[in-house]
Amino acid sequence: MQNVNVESLKGLLSDGVGADTLVIDVRTPAEYKREQIVGVMNIPLDDIENYVDTLRNYKRVYVHCASGNRSGQACAKLTALGLDNIVNVQGGISAWKDAGFNVQVNKSAPLPIMQQVQIVAGSLVVLGVILSLLINPVFIALSAFVGAGLVFAGVSGVCTMGLILARMPWNRV
Repeated sequence: MQNVNVESLKGLLSDGVGADTLVIDVRTPAEYKREQIVGVMNIPLDDIENYVDTLRNYKRVYVHCASGNRSGQACAKLTALGLDNIVNVQGGISAWKDAGFNVQVNKSAPLPIMQQVQIVAGSLVVLGVILSLLINPVFIALSAFVGAGLVFAGVSGVCTMGLILARMPWNRV
């Protein structure tokens, strides 16, 4: 697997991607809908295995995500499945924006799931504290429960609240 920086990807996209090259974004459909690099196709990380035969037809497949973590995972999966045409774009769309390159933004699309998790978790913690002060101290358990859920998400890599929020109607693409 080869790695390139966002400047290399920008050059590729500016010169025009040939028919033998594909650039994919492995973020969730909701993240992709919210903001995207023009000319890049969305194939979510969770579905990447279903596209192996299609991706095999390209000379080069450039893979990016939000920060480089999921694109690295996608590249590892695709390489393990026998593809040798995979190129990881380091830093993802965050590095792309940091470099001053444009993204297409859809402000009517939902906020990213992790931002929604932060809003909901923070609100529940504050609500638990306020209710425990104003009504009954037992409401502090709400804050403790949310805190424990965040610790579990951090340790396990599984964010149950994120999974629930991803299934909400406003996050379906």
